[in-house]
Amino acid sequence: MRKLASLGIKKVSGVRTFSRKSRKIILNIAKLGKDRQERIKAGTLELARQARHVLGKCNAMIGRANRSVKSQAGKLKSRGLAALTVLKRHASLLKRVIVQSRQRYKGLHVAKKVYSLSEPDVIVIRKGKSHRPNEYGSKLNISTDVNGFIVNHETYLDGAHDSKLLEPALSAWEKATGQLPDQVNTDRGYNQKKRSTTGRIRKVKRVSTPWCGKKRNPNAKKAWFKRGQSQRSQIEGTIGHLKQDHRLDRCRYTGPRGDKINATLAAAAWNLTKLCKKM
Repeated sequence: MRKLASLGIKKVSGVRTFSRKSRKIILNIAKLGKDRQERIKAGTLELARQARHVLGKCNAMIGRANRSVKSQAGKLKSRGLAALTVLKRHASLLKRVIVQSRQRYKGLHVAKKVYSLSEPDVIVIRKGKSHRPNEYGSKLNISTDVNGFIVNHETYLDGAHDSKLLEPALSAWEKATGQLPDQVNTDRGYNQKKRSTTGRIRKVKRVSTPWCGKKRNPNAKKAWFKRGQSQRSQIEGTIGHLKQDHRLDRCRYTGPRGDKINATLAAAAWNLTKLCKKM
């Protein structure tokens, strides 16, 4: 709103930033103690109330700016439109945060939550590890050949389950190489109960995928199955090198397109490194 006011648009009166009060609430939430959960709930609802006041003023400023920007011309108009676009995006995100905060304490499920105002498209990925149960970002599916080269990779922002990613991975593999692999090695997360009725998966000769639960795969004791699982474990080292050596530990670019660019650059760097060693 300050940016629009600096461009000559009359500022809405009665705007409060709550910077001092919100800082005290956040510090109170961060304190340890037996009543911390109650303080978190009360503080979150109070922050939502303050945000609702700011959102109301933002909407009033947007309505006033829509009329004023159209009457301007030249660079002043372009700057006003750019600032108005940013304000609309932030107001939309703030509205979603207010709604999800209140519905959460009512016990209601909220789809597509906002976890970051700077990166609103990130999703939460349940890892189940004791030191890091959750990770935030986008999901990356990587396929490698027997020599360790990355053949294809895809990023997902919808939190799709691993069992639904095998068919798209085979489609991308066929598009990249012109044929399907003779054998596919995956972990138990890619297990599909209806493998024989799906598209490209039924065309693969051998699929080395452990079953979930106590029941074992009928081919679990065969040599090709064990060899496939041994080859599959090699991708864990590849992922570790991508994170440590090729900056895939976090995304260096903004937005969903930035996630894809970051993954592509890391995969290209990995393949070029292996190619140089082979040569």
